[in-house]
Amino acid sequence: MESPELEGLKKLRTGFLIFIALEVVAVALVFTTVGAAIGVLGRGIDALSALMALLWVIVAAVVALAVVGLVAFLIYIRGGYGKLAQVDRGFGICRTGVTILIAGIVVALAGLLSIVPWAVELARTAISHPGQWRGLPPDFLLSPLLAAVGVAVVGGILALVGWILVFIVGAFKLSDKYKESLFQAAGILYIVDIVLLFLGLGGLLTLVGHILMYIGLGSAINKAVASAQPQAPSSATEKPTL
Repeated sequence: MESPELEGLKKLRTGFLIFIALEVVAVALVFTTVGAAIGVLGRGIDALSALMALLWVIVAAVVALAVVGLVAFLIYIRGGYGKLAQVDRGFGICRTGVTILIAGIVVALAGLLSIVPWAVELARTAISHPGQWRGLPPDFLLSPLLAAVGVAVVGGILALVGWILVFIVGAFKLSDKYKESLFQAAGILYIVDIVLLFLGLGGLLTLVGHILMYIGLGSAINKAVASAQPQAPSSATEKPTL
């Protein structure tokens, strides 16, 4: 039977492997979508229907990737940090970070999705009764939008806090415990990628960080296995008495 430490490290390694695969698939999906859209635009009269079909395929792919990522977070990342927290309570904050991250994503999506019915109703009113909404005060028209955006921003902040706890704090805690420089390098890449994310350039360094975490966890597993093996007692040699 494996120790909680070894089981936790293996769960984390599996989770990061899933993240690497998801990001590679996401990048491939982007390039495939761009190529397909360029090809569709040259089809003439069927372009609109083809673009709509392509849009539904993209939505289905994104939903599938999101579901797999959510399962990886709950089972492997949260479960892995939970096992490590049984050995070192400091990893409990990383496990909590997964919960905060998922809650933030749910709140942000709820805020964004709440904009859709408001926009549809506003467009329907503007088309069917163009004179009814022109005299309304701007605050009345924008209040639902501002509320939805506010909820989405709060969710985004929660998701960012959870992301920091899971990846950055988790990487440095693993580095402190297992003295593995790859974890520290991954944590630095995660920090830099947050800055690049606000500039619209983030994503690539996170993928590299995940790869470093995966490799580092393999080294940590080897160290945990070696430390768990019983040490052979050293036999003391006695000098013969003359």
